[in-house]
Amino acid sequence: MAHVLAEDAKAYYNLTSTYGGTGTYGTPDWDEMTLLKDVTLNLDKDEVDLSVRASGGFKEFADGLIDGNVELSMLYDTSDAAFNDLQEAFLNKTEIEVAIMDGDITTTGSQGLRVTCMVKSFSRSETLGEALMASFTLRPRKNTNAAPAWYTVP
Repeated sequence: MAHVLAEDAKAYYNLTSTYGGTGTYGTPDWDEMTLLKDVTLNLDKDEVDLSVRASGGFKEFADGLIDGNVELSMLYDTSDAAFNDLQEAFLNKTEIEVAIMDGDITTTGSQGLRVTCMVKSFSRSETLGEALMASFTLRPRKNTNAAPAWYTVP
């Protein structure tokens, strides 16, 4: 695969019954978030210190738990379903499943993180001379369906 342009990456959320759809984890109804400007997927691993006297004077580590979040910046538009559903998930403390992909979710080989999230933060930017923007931070949430996973479209 050649390079991927940021504007070709896509972010989706599963239109479950909470958001007026029929999607489930097993049969998702992916809706693209089209008003996104910037998306940042942050993944970071903890390190577990395994240093012992026999480590030859060096600290030695093992991989620990992965910490992650998704930061979304989008046009503030109260007529947009994705905006309203993210805002609703924040205000009502409901989960929302997202797929942060490097391409279309129906294209074989596209990949990204599929995760059920809580909307941890919601903010609005009112920079003079610019469009009103909303920012959302999503964090993995404990759920009964599945743990966060890297997903590649078969």
